[in-house]
Amino acid sequence: MLLKEGLEICKSSLNLKFSELFRDTYVDEAAILLDIRKNKGKTGQMLEKLCGLELSPSITDFEDGELKTLKMGQIKKESSFNLTALNSWIDELLKEKILPFEDSRLHKKTDKFILMQVNKDDENPLNWFFRKCNLYDCSKGTPLFDKLKCDYEAISSELKKNLQSPNEVIHTTNGNKDSIIQIRTKG
Repeated sequence: MLLKEGLEICKSSLNLKFSELFRDTYVDEAAILLDIRKNKGKTGQMLEKLCGLELSPSITDFEDGELKTLKMGQIKKESSFNLTALNSWIDELLKEKILPFEDSRLHKKTDKFILMQVNKDDENPLNWFFRKCNLYDCSKGTPLFDKLKCDYEAISSELKKNLQSPNEVIHTTNGNKDSIIQIRTKG
């Protein structure tokens, strides 16, 4: 499925309580609740299913882009979201000559993506809803591409510097003081 098709589905899901939105995807409300409580990233996976996507280990959810969710309610907010797990490509960042950003896994994940803001203010997940849908274009030639490339290169440099000592471990790394991405451990 292409990103533009998914974007239409995502837009049509705005402001619908999960109990209504996922009614046809699950047997009953108890199944929705059970699925949400299984793992933290389940909201995004439920949205992928709604879009007709198969859950898979592919780099991107859509043929030409990614789908991300971010908790952004009136009370409960997050200032960041996970773009990609680093464990499968950290070696690329630590090489003397790093992989060019445009060939990196990070760029493949951020080239174009939909970001869905989910309101989780209510204690009952059945009352949660997607409140905003944005499409981001970070393709080559855009200001976001340039910013992400700069951050990618700065983070690589910072990681190499931090790991020069054999006793060092990876810490939260921003690269620059104005970075929009960072490397951090989960948890």
